[in-house]
Amino acid sequence: MDFLKAVIVEYFLIQVLIQDSKTWEVDLPQKVIGIQDSCVVIPCTFNYPGVEKQSNDITIIWYKYNGNSQYTEIYHKKKNLNALADKYILVGDSRKKDCSLKITNLQKTDEGYYHLRVEIAQLDAFSFITQAAYVSVSGKNLSHSSFKQLS
Repeated sequence: MDFLKAVIVEYFLIQVLIQDSKTWEVDLPQKVIGIQDSCVVIPCTFNYPGVEKQSNDITIIWYKYNGNSQYTEIYHKKKNLNALADKYILVGDSRKKDCSLKITNLQKTDEGYYHLRVEIAQLDAFSFITQAAYVSVSGKNLSHSSFKQLS
């Protein structure tokens, strides 16, 4: 019986060590290219230490870097940012650790670095300052009239 207890205790210790070894991680591209007046999606997934949480406990926040250590909050899951609500849309599902962000009506002013912050109720929060996706905006699409008709 002591052997069984020792195996059970060792199992639980290994589980705690594995769980504690998880760190905050984000996976997003270094650069995303979009076409002016269209939209682009920044694909993004994240992971965090500790036990799995319900999606209503996870708050996704996106920032755009303005230079000189200044960031503008462009998306916040729990805040109503009226002026930006149609511009920046979370298309990812936080239950699946998906933080993908859609930027609509791309303009040259949308070029820049985009950073993620994840806040988890009764656990912790983390800002991914050193990891960012750079959004580049290219010129407008060719118009339909610029294509030759096929015969």
